[in-house]
Amino acid sequence: MKIRKLIFWVHLISGIITGIFIALMSATGIAIAFEHEIIEWCDREVSLVTPPSEDATKLPFSEQLKHVQSQAEGFLARLAVLPVDPNQASTFIAGHHSLRYLDPYSGEIRETAAPRLRAFFHFMEELHIHLAMKGDWQTLGSQINGISNVALILLCLSGLYLWFPRRWAIKVFKSILWLRVGAKGKTRDFNWHNVFGFWALIPLLILSGTAATFSYHWAHSLVFKAFGEEAPEARDGRMLASRPITLTTPGNTTYQPIDTILENIALAYPEAESFGVSIGSLPQALSEPGTVIKPVQIVAFEPAVYSTRGRIQLQVAPWSGEIIDKLAFEDRSPGHQARIWFRFLHTGEAYGIPGKIIASLGSLAGIILVYTGFALSWRRFFKKKRASN
Repeated sequence: MKIRKLIFWVHLISGIITGIFIALMSATGIAIAFEHEIIEWCDREVSLVTPPSEDATKLPFSEQLKHVQSQAEGFLARLAVLPVDPNQASTFIAGHHSLRYLDPYSGEIRETAAPRLRAFFHFMEELHIHLAMKGDWQTLGSQINGISNVALILLCLSGLYLWFPRRWAIKVFKSILWLRVGAKGKTRDFNWHNVFGFWALIPLLILSGTAATFSYHWAHSLVFKAFGEEAPEARDGRMLASRPITLTTPGNTTYQPIDTILENIALAYPEAESFGVSIGSLPQALSEPGTVIKPVQIVAFEPAVYSTRGRIQLQVAPWSGEIIDKLAFEDRSPGHQARIWFRFLHTGEAYGIPGKIIASLGSLAGIILVYTGFALSWRRFFKKKRASN
């Protein structure tokens, strides 16, 4: 069997087996590409506040937290995001899609204006990651999507090989580089498969290649090995965890008020747009001298194209307010920076709105390629059979 024919059959069989899952990941990728912008627009009225006067000051964080704990029954906030902008509400987060807004002047609690939309995005994300399978089946869903991502890399590379015509001529290249207006049936599907496959090749390789680092430890490790580093075991958000630090409470201890700590950190990071406070890291009571405790976890978010790039993770000693550890994007190793960048390259966020648009167009091309690939396969296997009968 000639090499071209072998590659053709590998391309065709891989596409038939994984095409449905590739199309599903592409469709859900498009659905969640602008989730943040859509939710932000829908919640614009509840997430914006009007200061009661020009010189009005926001309630201290400790007071804001009391309002949330007293008004939002059953809501256990884990993280608070405190914007510097006087017109932005504070956000208290209990889970990925469970949050409350708080007017930092009046203490009024507000719920999201788009709970169903948030639930829709959550379902789309579950489909995208593990086919929305539950319990023990999640691993199977993740494996299916992982295999489909690797298959997409193979389809892109084999498709590029098959795309190159055997005869080099301007007329031939025109037929596989530009859409043929008015073409129908097999001619149209073949033309679309070639054209969309060529122009979407790089976005699809980026989308599938970066996705492989989420699905497989070997791909995740390759990023770090390229910089001569050992890869961490975690491939998800746990990669962003602060360095593990424990403290021993000294004698004659008095904890600094969290409001004082936040004021000092705001002075230290005047460029920050907001500050995040891990509520679970706040000491609940004064500890006896010699008690081992964890530091207070605070994040300063400075302006950046994507949030992790401008994220400065701080660990603070609660009795002195001293920053004992700082972990910004530039403090991480080159391998770690590259791996984080891969995460946002996958969604297009690494290049802002233009990047998201390109990623979405690449995903749309993926759906078209699956459709035209199936259509061409149908004609090859079934229409010929019918004609022979």
